[in-house]
Amino acid sequence: MKIDGKDVEFKEGQTVLEVATDAGIYIPTLCVHKDLPNFGACRLCLVKIEGMRGFPPACTTPAKDDMVVTTEDDELRSIRRNVVELLLSEHPNACIVCDDKKLCEQYRACPMKAGQITGCQLCPNKEICDLREVVEYLGIDKVDFEFEYRDVEVERCDPFFDRDYNLCILCGRCVRVCKDIRGMGVIAFTKRGHETRINTSFGKTHLEIGCRFCGACVDVCPTGALSARGTKWHGKLDSEVQTVCGLCNINCGIVAGVKWGKLVETTPDHDSYTNGQLCVLGRFCISGMVNHPLRIRYPQVRKDDWLIPVDWEEALGAVVEGLKKYEPREMAFIISQDVSNEAAFMMLQLAAKVGVEKIALAPSSGDQKAYDGGNAFGVSGLCQAAGYTPDELMTPEDVARMAGRGKIKAVYTTQDVVNIDDAEFLVIQDVYNSHSLKSAAAVLPVQSFMESEASVTSFDGVTREMKHASEPYARSRPDWEITRDILKAFEGQDYASLGDVRAAADAELAKVAKPDAQGTTSELNWFPKHIRELGDPPSKYRGMDLTVLIDDLRVLKEGRK
Repeated sequence: MKIDGKDVEFKEGQTVLEVATDAGIYIPTLCVHKDLPNFGACRLCLVKIEGMRGFPPACTTPAKDDMVVTTEDDELRSIRRNVVELLLSEHPNACIVCDDKKLCEQYRACPMKAGQITGCQLCPNKEICDLREVVEYLGIDKVDFEFEYRDVEVERCDPFFDRDYNLCILCGRCVRVCKDIRGMGVIAFTKRGHETRINTSFGKTHLEIGCRFCGACVDVCPTGALSARGTKWHGKLDSEVQTVCGLCNINCGIVAGVKWGKLVETTPDHDSYTNGQLCVLGRFCISGMVNHPLRIRYPQVRKDDWLIPVDWEEALGAVVEGLKKYEPREMAFIISQDVSNEAAFMMLQLAAKVGVEKIALAPSSGDQKAYDGGNAFGVSGLCQAAGYTPDELMTPEDVARMAGRGKIKAVYTTQDVVNIDDAEFLVIQDVYNSHSLKSAAAVLPVQSFMESEASVTSFDGVTREMKHASEPYARSRPDWEITRDILKAFEGQDYASLGDVRAAADAELAKVAKPDAQGTTSELNWFPKHIRELGDPPSKYRGMDLTVLIDDLRVLKEGRK
């Protein structure tokens, strides 16, 4: 076929728009999204096709042999300008038609906070607005139609994201992603004609109607109508890092947005095996968790009944000295299923060197299913490779009971444990302050999964790499590095780098069979067929209740009771 005089090849089933895009020919659209079925709502991709009446939309017209397509001429440009100007007549356009907008862009890089958005400089989606891109392409600097502001109240009655339908252009992306990709159908077009709106059934809140708050609608919105409440005002990011989420063992692909050296947001990675989809935790909660003031800032050692901040050398020395006072049968190690493969491997190496036989997994290793723990399969696989069977592994509750009876006196744990106060010598290697610290002899602050390099084994048996995205919190260190230094003090094997530890951990994991996940997510067509089977996301990370860290998550949990 020919497009704008250029001979192009196409595959059967492709649309004219897809063929043009593959050929590097730009056709403006607002309703099209690569993850959504074509819709033909915005009427911006209208083209001319020889032998065909009217102006067919390129996004819904199948490509055919010998088709001759024109995508750009004066008539098409005039049609598109009229369509966009009609949209702008109901969309705040003061900044779009302002004579000083270039000067504004130069000196006002970040959006200004405002309760009501009346222009681009007040819009949190300014840097990623598809409407602005189309306006600039068409060279629109004035709107010939009278402006009619909808004056709809901004909806802030639900957690996690705001809805300002004064900015909505009715492209239908949010409706389609909710129904066709997530399989929920929480929102739809309501009313008709000039009164058409995006809404829920009977105007109920998203919380009442059963929304999962996955944020898929926010991610496909081409304007600022839908915006993430907690991360909307940071402006243009300094950098982005592709990594994976460590909150459950699906380990969805995420893109970590960094500004000022800190994690400010996480969005779906559309190149990942989960097809650009996240749950409420991965989309809205990670940045709040990583930057929460409950994080442990410094290594601490108990002196005269007080936990005193010390340097790392003194803290690790206190741990080594304390562990040496006890017989191996009097000690227990608790390994969180939220730690990385490298961290779990080093804990097991230390346990073997010290002679500890009582190993507990938190939560129980017998329940291997999606949402168990951030690295449930990796941790349990390493335990199996080390010679521990599921029947031999303990639970944190078992350790707490034995400590209460005096059979276990020293406990080294990598997460918060309830009722562990009876242990004589308690070492806590964790991310957050918790009630367990009141009886800890030593506290070792750990970097979160967004602050250090590591790897995890997902539910499908594939080992995935977690990348360093943001600067470490205060004086925290990676799990594996802390345990390695303790192992060195016991004259154990010295692992010089993360690469050495990872290679050794991978070799151990290769000894055990991979979990039967019944195919990968791509083979299962994971969304929407299986999204309902997952249930609610995990409620804890390394023993810490996530509703304590994220207020909106608490609102969501309470609203579902």
